[in-house]
Amino acid sequence: MGKWIKSVGILRLNTKTKDRSPDLIGSVKMHSHLIHTLVDELDESGEDVVECNIAAWQYRDKDGSPLLNY
Repeated sequence: MGKWIKSVGILRLNTKTKDRSPDLIGSVKMHSHLIHTLVDELDESGEDVVECNIAAWQYRDKDGSPLLNY
């Protein structure tokens, strides 16, 4: 296997249009190695769910808008 690369994502404050709108929205880029690892874990455990830990750091983008990088 080649060099391990982290999957990364960003969460931004959302402009809420409804009370039930999410406070944060964003995306995550997952590398195929992570996806295969998650599928392997599901196969081995026999469960329907894989629990993944996440962490986030607060930043401001180039326009000064707050975001969380995870």
